[in-house]
Amino acid sequence: MLLWAAFRQKVLDPEAKLATVERLRRSYRFGPPLYLAAALAGPFSPWLAMGICSALWIVWAVTTREC
Repeated sequence: MLLWAAFRQKVLDPEAKLATVERLRRSYRFGPPLYLAAALAGPFSPWLAMGICSALWIVWAVTTREC
């Protein structure tokens, strides 16, 4: 998966904290399945699909902030 390749230790900034990298990995783990669910729900319930996407954006905005 592209995300795992992007978070490899070789390509990360040497200053990146391991805890931050792990937090980002956990945060982005649910993205692909939920975007798939949104795509499948879209033809039947556009509001549900937009709700799923919006919820993901909010979760990522909150969880990816530097502690």
